[in-house]
This record gives sequence, C-alpha cells and structure tokens, in this order.
Amino acid sequence: MAWQPATRRDMDDLLTFLKPREWSCVAFTSRLIARETNIDHVLVNRAAGSERSCIVESLLVTDQGLIVPVLEPRKHGSEAQRKLLKELIASRARHVYSVMGLRSQVGVVESLLAPRSAEQIDYHLMTREYDSVAPPVKERPGMVIRRAGIVDLTTIFPLQRSYEKEEVLLEPDSFNATSCLLHLQRSLRREITLVAELDGKIVAKAGTNAQGLDYYQIGGVFTEPEHRNQGIARMLLRGLLGEITALQKHACLFVKKHNEAAIHLYRSLGFQIRDDFAISYHRL
Repeated sequence: MAWQPATRRDMDDLLTFLKPREWSCVAFTSRLIARETNIDHVLVNRAAGSERSCIVESLLVTDQGLIVPVLEPRKHGSEAQRKLLKELIASRARHVYSVMGLRSQVGVVESLLAPRSAEQIDYHLMTREYDSVAPPVKERPGMVIRRAGIVDLTTIFPLQRSYEKEEVLLEPDSFNATSCLLHLQRSLRREITLVAELDGKIVAKAGTNAQGLDYYQIGGVFTEPEHRNQGIARMLLRGLLGEITALQKHACLFVKKHNEAAIHLYRSLGFQIRDDFAISYHRL
C-alpha cells in the first residue's frame, strides 16, 4: 500500500469507500460532493495490487489547515509510509490548524505532526436513523419555530456570536466579527437553519453544518441563557429533525462529554452514542 494524492478518476471509488463510514466524517463527504475542496487535497491509500485496487484509507487536507482522517488506526504502516503521508500533508497545508474525526484516528494524525502546542476537545459522536420516532413536543404559547433565510442575517448574528464565544473558540477574545458574519451568511444560504421566536424575538437557533450523502450533521444549537431549560431547544431540534427526515437522511452530531443536559436531550430525540470524537486545535 502507498499513500498518493487523489485524482478525479478516484472520485467514485472514494465515495464508495466513505459512504458506509460517513456517520464519522460528514465534514469530508460534504466538501467532496459540494466541490468545496480540490480533489488533489484528498489523499488515498489503496490496497496492495493494481492501480485501481480498493481504497482502504483516506484523508482530507483543506487549504485552511483542517485535516479530516478516515483511517484504520491498527494499520500504522511502515516508517516509509508514515514519512510519505507526513510529507503529503505538509505539501497541502502551509500550517495545520485543526484535526477532526474519531478520537483514535485524530491520535494517529497527531503522531505524524511535528510537536506543537495543541489542545484537544473530546466529544461523544451521536447518530440518529431517519426512521427513528421522536416523542411529541409540547407547544408553547407565543413560540414560533420557523426556517431562517438570508433576510434574518443581522437578527441571528448576536446568537451566532454568543455561540462561537461560548462553544467554539478556545480564546473568546479572538472572536472575529467579519469571519463570523461571512460564515453565518454562507450557512443561511446553503444549510438548513431553524430559529425559535418568542413574541417576535429570535431566542434560539439550530441547524445543519454539513450535508453528506446519507447523513446531515447538526450543529450550532444555541439558546439565549435567560431562555434555557424551557424546552425551546427540544422544539427546535424536533422541527429540524422533521426536515432532515423528510429528505430521508440520517442525522449526526458531536457533543462535549461533560454536557449531560444536552446528551440527555439528544438521547430523548432518538440519538445514540456511536463513538468517541475529538477535535485538536494547533496554535499558530
């Protein structure tokens, strides 16, 4: 076996390889099918044999320095293969900002990178089949759950800002308003975003952040602090799952292991813990 950059000829084989594993790597498949990543930023490892032998491992390296591995951790390979993979990663990313995937696979990639200051956050990866039955949600007077669009950009922005500072950024003071606004704009155009309005004011949001072949990944679930523990997130997620189910897609998400309230909520909506997930962040 030998690592090599993928080409357009590899696309069908690559999707065949990723499809049964997509629950763990929607960030990978969504970029491929949306053509957001050049194919030569995908690395593939084929089984020994002919050039067109099956793909057994793959790895995405974006221009921004994100790595998404889909590996066989028990197949560490020879020292020569590890050196080749390390060189290929370095040739496709000027710097590595983050490694995201199943925890065991993130560890394999981190072992290839030069020692640097990195912080890893561990999550539960949870999945839900589209035909799962979700319990009914009690209606709340004055509450409206609706699909958001680009016209809602400025009214959703304060929620997105709070979400990024509370849940995403390692250093909240590094918040970049322009980057946040552009990301939100893109999401409202391409993803499914639902908001909860209470007496005409948006107080919570939830949506997808990656749309793959069979799985849609949920993220950005956030409720204003003063409106938490009132069942609003449940109402939002019930509506979001309804839209995903209508498309006959499964759902997945990752949640911090210490967030017991969120884990309980997701379980009650039909999600099950599937594996350990991790994101490592490298300080530039």
